[in-house]
Amino acid sequence: KTKGFSAGVHAGYLSYTANNLLFEANTGFGFGGFVQYGFSHQLALSLGIQHYYMDPKTIALLNSPYPYTEFDITAKYIFGSTNSVVRPFLALGGNYTTQDEFFEDDIEGLIEATYSGFSGCGGAGVAFFLTNQLSLDISAYYHIGSFGVIQNRIKYDVTYDFTAYKGLAGISYHF
Repeated sequence: KTKGFSAGVHAGYLSYTANNLLFEANTGFGFGGFVQYGFSHQLALSLGIQHYYMDPKTIALLNSPYPYTEFDITAKYIFGSTNSVVRPFLALGGNYTTQDEFFEDDIEGLIEATYSGFSGCGGAGVAFFLTNQLSLDISAYYHIGSFGVIQNRIKYDVTYDFTAYKGLAGISYHF
């Protein structure tokens, strides 16, 4: 039952890198949820939020793990027939990401930095229907975008390109 409303929760893993901001990928685990509306049994629009606790690779950061939050809007094309137990899908959409970091600087003291920005995202996954209304979902997504910077409440005219990979696993209820 993929037509109409559905909602779900999931756990996730995220790895991201940003040019001129990180020397190696930061990784973390988190959780999230989504609501989805299926216009037909093949086309759906999904709104999601994920919140991760990222493990920084630098010892300069004071809040470890630091928060990383994503808001997604994706369109999905769902393969298979309505009586299929396994329904793969492709997703394409956009994302807004924000993260807060605190670190100590010898000259400026305590620095609060907020990085936020938009990205495009695409992914694929599969839903395993346990009943007509309950499914287990597994998916993977790729994001590419750029962060803007606000440091100690001052907006800087600089951006950092970033890429992110995430994997999600969860459960959905289809109304």
